[in-house]
Amino acid sequence: MKRRPDALAAARARSTGGASSGERSLRQQNLGVCSAPTIVGNRAYVVTNSCEILCLDVNGQANGNDGAYDEEGKFIAGDKNPPVSLEKTDGDIIWKYDLVDDLGVCPHDVAACSILVDGDILYCTSANGVNHEHSFCLRPDAPSFIALDARRGSCSRPTLKGSAPHVALPLVAADGPAW
Repeated sequence: MKRRPDALAAARARSTGGASSGERSLRQQNLGVCSAPTIVGNRAYVVTNSCEILCLDVNGQANGNDGAYDEEGKFIAGDKNPPVSLEKTDGDIIWKYDLVDDLGVCPHDVAACSILVDGDILYCTSANGVNHEHSFCLRPDAPSFIALDARRGSCSRPTLKGSAPHVALPLVAADGPAW
């Protein structure tokens, strides 16, 4: 596997690695990461095509493994492959939040959400989607908009739920978050 010398290496490698068609079919289209990273200080936040939010160290493994997450070698290799040995040019995942496993969202095609970080709070749409025919939402009770603690990747605010998928970009007003 060719390695990439940037902080998003883990996210990019995961988006094309390892999964069979019977596993999370989100990777089946091999679209790669479809969301732009949000950079705040020495952290990069990105939504993978597998509907996970990653917090990455912009320095990668060059300054060691900084977060509690220590499975970068497995993440880079993919689900069905043995973990790779990490090098200083590999990505360093600080934390990972899985929107499918943790919140029950069911994205349609690919997760391409934008992330907004305001102070210690990360805001993001969930990519909850519709069926292939676009006739109904598969998981109407799943949240469409979430807020996480940007430092730890834990749910810090109630989520907004709706009966239909929502695509929106969070924004910050002068007196606080709005959507």
